[in-house]
Amino acid sequence: MNIEPYTKEHVENWIKNKTKSTNKLLFLDSTIYQPGNEAKEKLFLQYIDALANQGSGSIVMGIKTFKQRAKEIGKNIFNSKDVFTIKTLIETRISPSIENLSVYTINTDSDKTVLVITLCESNMPYMIDNEGYYGWNGLKTRKLTENEIRHLYLNHNKPQLEYVGVINTQGIGLLENGLTHTIQFYPKFLIRNAGNMPEKEYKVEFWFPSSIVDTTFSPIQDYFQRLEGPYSVYSIPSRTTLFQDETFTIAEAKLMVTNDNMNDFLNLDFQIHIYYSHGKLSHSFKLNETFNYQKKQITQNSLKAIF
Repeated sequence: MNIEPYTKEHVENWIKNKTKSTNKLLFLDSTIYQPGNEAKEKLFLQYIDALANQGSGSIVMGIKTFKQRAKEIGKNIFNSKDVFTIKTLIETRISPSIENLSVYTINTDSDKTVLVITLCESNMPYMIDNEGYYGWNGLKTRKLTENEIRHLYLNHNKPQLEYVGVINTQGIGLLENGLTHTIQFYPKFLIRNAGNMPEKEYKVEFWFPSSIVDTTFSPIQDYFQRLEGPYSVYSIPSRTTLFQDETFTIAEAKLMVTNDNMNDFLNLDFQIHIYYSHGKLSHSFKLNETFNYQKKQITQNSLKAIF
């Protein structure tokens, strides 16, 4: 996950609106960090470590607060040397290395500068060397207990299923007297385990408009479950363990487009719902934007040309 960088306008609005400091957007005075001051560096790293173990968020250094609300920009001027020093400190003192880390400065109209440290979604607990693991107590940092650390490992080390996409989206035309009267598709749908733990228990539901599904095609028809309005729902259970970064063909189908179901093809979507041990994902795609014939999108105009 990427987070868009903050701008001068953000800083101005925080001050104007007296934005409340939180552990997702934490305002700190520039005195929180002094290069070479061991005590200051230790406290600063505790904030970074707590932010990382939370998963994501930003620390904005150089904004003074009153009752935990942004008040004014301090008399500070951060520069590229500060960015380098802070990144180096984080990279060398916190482990494992934080990949989704961004450190940058924002110049304001008052010739003052704030420094922003942003962490995107992280995948595992982080610790400060010789110090341990830190989390939040309100807007202050505290050392995590052994049970909390264990929970972080269990929470972050988990499977993460995702829909990769579909292949075989080009249609095959059936001809009669030189004219196409039916377009057939034999799509294969792929899922992947993007997490860092194997996944054994999952199922995937496919919702196709009933009119376009060839019910004689057993690979998908064997998993027919129910009707939902214009849709036929197919529920495919886990048949194999998905290991880390493994991609798997979860289903094959046979779809057909004719004069009789062209309106459904042009106007309806198909849906994919993935259920697994740590959540659910849902996707919806327009049929006519996914499946093509002769490398062209099938539209109402092409209907006249094809049929």
